[in-house]
Formats: sequence, structure tokens, C-alpha cells
Amino acid sequence: MTTMASQGIDGNIGGYASQAAYSILGNITGSAAVPVAMSQIQAIALLSPTVFVSGSNATTTAQTLANITGLTLPLVAVGTYTFTAVLMCLTSADTNGIQFGVQYSAGGGSVVAQCSGALTTATAQSVVISALNTATASFMTSNAQTGGIIICGQAVSTTTTGNLTIQFLKPTAGTATVYIGSYLTATRIA
Repeated sequence: MTTMASQGIDGNIGGYASQAAYSILGNITGSAAVPVAMSQIQAIALLSPTVFVSGSNATTTAQTLANITGLTLPLVAVGTYTFTAVLMCLTSADTNGIQFGVQYSAGGGSVVAQCSGALTTATAQSVVISALNTATASFMTSNAQTGGIIICGQAVSTTTTGNLTIQFLKPTAGTATVYIGSYLTATRIA
């Protein structure tokens, strides 16, 4: 039987991942200090940061796109990222639904993504997001409907650092809610 120890691996996977992350990303703090060993979860979080809706649900009554509180990630300049947002949502007692969007805070960024989720209590839909700060078609159009939304795609930052943010709006009067625990994660691929 081959074990990690017999192969010269001492089981400190988090430490090795820390060294690998340090080698890949460089010393981003500018310090000459040797990197500190970290857990596997910390190493993965360094390579693929994740943010959550926390503290309280995110809500909006706005009829224009608004940032979902908590779902903002900083991107480095001139980077290409894959990202995924997983949202658990509720719409108020009407049939107008919720619409979603993606934004990058610095001019010149781009996005291409797919937004998929509940259309009604019995059907689903998928739509393409190909422009920043542009609302999708409505999702969750049944009265007081709850449902899940997944937005996944690729974002490209410009020569300026900025923030990738997931957005939502309520197309008419009422309230759109994104529940605590909904999240956004991104991984730099170029």
C-alpha cells in the first residue's frame, strides 16, 4: 500500500497549497517574509475568493439595477476570471418577478454569462448576459415565489482594478429579496 508518508508527503496539504499559492500569485504584500502555512480552505480561498450575503437578507424595491449587498469581489487589472453566483431569492406577492445583472466598477470591462433559474413554480429558463449593467428577463414570475438562480460566466477586467458585482432589480412595485448565504466566487484564469 502506498501512503502519502511513503511518498515523502507528510500530510501538510494546507502548507503545500500555501507554498503553491505563494508561488503562483507571488508575494502580493511586497514583503520579503516567507509565507505562513495555511489550511486547505484558506489556500483555496486565496485562489478563488468567495463573498456571501450575510448579516441580513439583501432587498431592493428599485426598478433599476442595484448591487446585491455582499456580492462584490475585487479584480486585479488586466485579468480574466470565471465566476459563479448562487442566489436563493424571494419575490413579493405579484407576478413581475426579479431581474439580474453583472457589473464591473471600472470602465471597459466585459462579461459573458448564463443566468439560469426558476421562471415560474413549474418552469425554468436560461438567458445570456453579454453586457455589463444590463438587466436580464424576469425570473420567478409566480406570486410570492422563492427560487434559485445561478449566474456563471467569464469577466474580463481592464487596465484598472475594479469590483465585480452581482445586481438585481424589481421591474415594478414590490420587493426582491436575496437570502443570507447566497454567494459569489471567482477564479482568475489569465
